[in-house]
Amino acid sequence: MKFHYEFDFPIPALSNFGKQDPVEEFVKELRKLGGDDNFNDARKFSPKTRILAPVIVRGEEDKGVRLWNFGITIYD
Repeated sequence: MKFHYEFDFPIPALSNFGKQDPVEEFVKELRKLGGDDNFNDARKFSPKTRILAPVIVRGEEDKGVRLWNFGITIYD
């Protein structure tokens, strides 16, 4: 899943659900404008990919299934 991290808390990108994401549209506009400042802002606001995997911790089965999340580098 993709998340936006430049806010008070991580927000799932609407593109994960097949909807148009206004933040991603803003990033596209910044890239079209060009320039170093716009490029840096576009990079900052681009959603980051996180992989979510369901896990059960041995010895803590009573807590049920938990989600473990990690970045794309570990996934690769």
